Amino acid sequence: MIRTLGRAVAAALMLGSVAVLAMATGASAQPVPVKTAIVPFAGQFHPINNAGNPSECLQPLTSDFRAPIVQRPCDGSMAQGWAVDPAPSGGTHYRFLNPDGWCISTDSLTNGSPILQDECAVPGRTTVSNAEWNASATLLANRVTEVTLHSRLGFVNSAHCLDEPGGLAGNSNMQIFACNGTNAQNWLISG
Repeated sequence: MIRTLGRAVAAALMLGSVAVLAMATGASAQPVPVKTAIVPFAGQFHPINNAGNPSECLQPLTSDFRAPIVQRPCDGSMAQGWAVDPAPSGGTHYRFLNPDGWCISTDSLTNGSPILQDECAVPGRTTVSNAEWNASATLLANRVTEVTLHSRLGFVNSAHCLDEPGGLAGNSNMQIFACNGTNAQNWLISG
């Protein structure tokens, strides 16, 4: 009993020393990103295409956390599948999840800021504002709808939209850009 207690105390002191050493060297624990359990709208994954270039589909560059969202020729792969998830804030607010459990997101309302795959929610909260988008129309199950997607960074509908740079097809990274009514900001989304 005493020997077991002694081992427990020694282990606790050793762990405490490691924590003090980590704090003294500036090391800190980084939050672990949280993938969202997928509960898709209508239970399906569909491509998201730019209306001006419907043969191009959105997909993450890699499966990694914070990978850029890019446009590639549509190939029918799950990498190009997105599920529509009505956001907890309601209305025409949606999140777009991929099969890996990440959402389409942005960190800034500055023209040219990248669109990334990021967390849909964080522990203790229902959603992340960066992952919410306000659609210009209601997305309905089993129907393709052409919409613009306004960022809801900070849970406020913004005047910045998901944008295909220059409205050109090709291997380009998607960006946030001031909404301007061009085809570069019109998206075909299946609910």
